Amino acid sequence: MDQPTSISNGGGNKNRRAKKPKTDNTPAPLGSFLPKPAFVKDESELELEEAVFGRSRTSKSNWELAEEDLLPVEDEEDDAETGLERVRDENALQKLFFVDDSTTHTVASTSRAPDADSEAQDSDEEDKEDDDITASTSVLKTTNRRKAAWHDPADENLTVSLKDVKRLRKLRNDATEDIVGGPEYEGRLRRQFEKLHPAPAWAVDARRKIMKKRARAAKESGDEDDADEDKSDDGESDDAEEEVANLFRTTGGKPKAGRRGLLKAGDIDIDRVRDANQAEVSSGNVVSVGFHPRAQVLFSATSDRRLRLFQIDGTDNPLLQTLHVPELPITTAAFHPSGSSILLTGARPFFMSYDLQTGQVIRSPRGLLTGGLGGSDRASSGGMGGMERFAFSHDGEMLAVGGRRGYVHLVDWGSGGVGNGGQVVGEVKMNVAVKGIAWQKGGKELLTLGEDSEVYVWDVGTRRCVQRWRDDGGFGACGLATDSRDQYSAVASSTGIVNIYDQTTASTTQGTERKALRAVGNLTTAVTSMKFNHDSQLLALASRTNKDQLKLVHLPSATVFANWPTQSTPLHHVTAVDFSKGSEWLAIGNGRGKVLLYTLKHYGR
Repeated sequence: MDQPTSISNGGGNKNRRAKKPKTDNTPAPLGSFLPKPAFVKDESELELEEAVFGRSRTSKSNWELAEEDLLPVEDEEDDAETGLERVRDENALQKLFFVDDSTTHTVASTSRAPDADSEAQDSDEEDKEDDDITASTSVLKTTNRRKAAWHDPADENLTVSLKDVKRLRKLRNDATEDIVGGPEYEGRLRRQFEKLHPAPAWAVDARRKIMKKRARAAKESGDEDDADEDKSDDGESDDAEEEVANLFRTTGGKPKAGRRGLLKAGDIDIDRVRDANQAEVSSGNVVSVGFHPRAQVLFSATSDRRLRLFQIDGTDNPLLQTLHVPELPITTAAFHPSGSSILLTGARPFFMSYDLQTGQVIRSPRGLLTGGLGGSDRASSGGMGGMERFAFSHDGEMLAVGGRRGYVHLVDWGSGGVGNGGQVVGEVKMNVAVKGIAWQKGGKELLTLGEDSEVYVWDVGTRRCVQRWRDDGGFGACGLATDSRDQYSAVASSTGIVNIYDQTTASTTQGTERKALRAVGNLTTAVTSMKFNHDSQLLALASRTNKDQLKLVHLPSATVFANWPTQSTPLHHVTAVDFSKGSEWLAIGNGRGKVLLYTLKHYGR
């Protein structure tokens, strides 16, 4: 084994390792490693360099830096400078400074940075393709006189390659097509979007009405040119072009409302969409839900004393407003038939009206309900001592509020609500506590249900009982509902049985038991929610006592739909149910603070 080399030091016996030759570890100045270019800068580059770095053109030769111009590299890496002040890389300069000369650019995308040879080859191919492009580009035609907010004049100078980018190849008319102009590219994107998302029928019909109105106005004013141009838009092809320019001027969905023929019994075509209150879910129970009578707006009243308004489109359902009413524990709420306000009631001997236009919350005046009979009976009727039982007449002129000892108070609501002089104009009285209130014949007759299962029919003008009949079975009545067409009425019981009556065959005999059209016994607990849809073909029944207690009844067959809800439908404890104006939507509030939203395909087509 070789012995290490040793050197004697002054006769000493200590061995030392040979010292390595010293090397210069001084860091090289930044920029000294850059290679010298093989080209000479032109006049424009010299002017740019002088403007950026403040150096004179008469300085040292290109890319040769003086000793005092070099920046030393610090030892500490954290304090190191970026060195942009002395960068002479042309590519970096081009990235830092870009001059828009309004020349034609080609949009392309690559998965990785190409080398110099591939860039040169691509540039040659692009030059050849540019030579093949015709000077004239097809511009999207439209009869709209206003420019869109996203219109950019620079798009006319833009060219796009449909062949290089895979996801753009679907826009080509044939396999050999490649380069298109900016306006043509925009038009093909719109065409592809409309192919995937066709224009809704309500937008097409609305646009045709507008164009016909313009044509009539132009004809009356004597502008024959504009009239001919507007009339030409009545055709199918011109309507499609007009829709392209005007379809997306507003946001939000609006399914077409209206009757779509007779609904078939047996199975119902229904789909779940995003929850109506997904924008803001409540931590408390949902106690009431209701759709606006004219707009696609839904309110949700919860046990945390808050009222929330949502715009319903089935996709985003954005939150519009939140109202907190600390002095009133809300138990029932309803839109006024005009849609101008929302009435809120709870376990208090007063109610509150929320004006949607002004944002004011108006409390009912003290002593509004005369005789100290405001509020429901607690023990005898199962009420909470408040005004939770009420109903607006169909025209919104009158409000019926259930009180104590069988009284039902009639409040003159008018068009302005209780804030504009609303007062009690009369009352009717039954022999027992009030269990339900409903209107019929356009507000001329009032129906009240007592706890003895008798239904009283009152003439509102004379305040007299014109008819009285007993519910079929006559036990544990707990709810009353009528439809808007005066065709059906429904009486619910605490046993879960709901008797449906045909209003056209009403009995004229006073106090006799009336034969029901059909008794629906699919629920086993007390019915807490009943709601007819707008054309009286559907009746929703629900009970909050047990989970998943909800049924949809088909009318006039009075049969329950068998295919929905299923065991996997996440209903939970259903606390409130409502249909939209055209029955496109079905909203279901539950004990988890959610408002489930379903679309009925029969009405949403």
